[in-house]
Amino acid sequence: MIKALGVKAYHFSIAWTRVLPDGTGRPNLSGLDFYNRLVEVLVANGIEPYATLYHWDLPQALQDRVGDWQSSDTSKAFANYAACVAERLADRVSNVFIVNEVGRFVNLGYGWGIDVPGLKLPTAQLNQARHHVPFAHGLALQAIRASGRAGTRVGPAENIAAYVPAIATPEKHPCCGDCDA
Repeated sequence: MIKALGVKAYHFSIAWTRVLPDGTGRPNLSGLDFYNRLVEVLVANGIEPYATLYHWDLPQALQDRVGDWQSSDTSKAFANYAACVAERLADRVSNVFIVNEVGRFVNLGYGWGIDVPGLKLPTAQLNQARHHVPFAHGLALQAIRASGRAGTRVGPAENIAAYVPAIATPEKHPCCGDCDA
C-alpha cells in the first residue's frame, strides 16, 4: 500500500523487548524474523528502511534487574542489542537512528515524570540517566560499525523545537497599531 502511495522511505522502530525480551541473553528469533521480513518487503518494493533502535521500550526485566538508565549495565546491554540487530539487518538497512528523542524521554520521563517511565528522580539520579543514555548511544554506534556494513548512516533522532515569529517584520504591533512590535 505504501508503494502505491509513492513512498520512498519508511521509518520504523525496532522493539528491544521483541528482540531481547529480558534485555540481554539469547535473542528471540521470531522477533528478529519479524523485522527481517519487514525489511525484505520494504527493500523488494524499492522503499528505503530507516530503523530506530530505542523508542522508549526498555525491557521490564532489565529495569527490575539493574534499575533502568541509571545503570551503566543498561548501556552495555543496549550495545549488545544494537550488535544483535546490526548483525541481522545491517546488510539491508543503511539508516539507523540509535535513540529516539533523548532530550524528551530523559528529562520529561525521568526528571519531570510526565513521559515514560513517569519518574521524578532526584538530580543526582537523573544525571546518571543523562550520562548513561549517551554512553549507550556511543557503545551502540561502535557495535553497529563493527557488525554493520560500511557506509551505514547512524545517529540520534532528536526532537528539535524551531520557533518562528508570528510576525517577521518590524512594523506596528498587530493588536493596537500604536506601538512598535
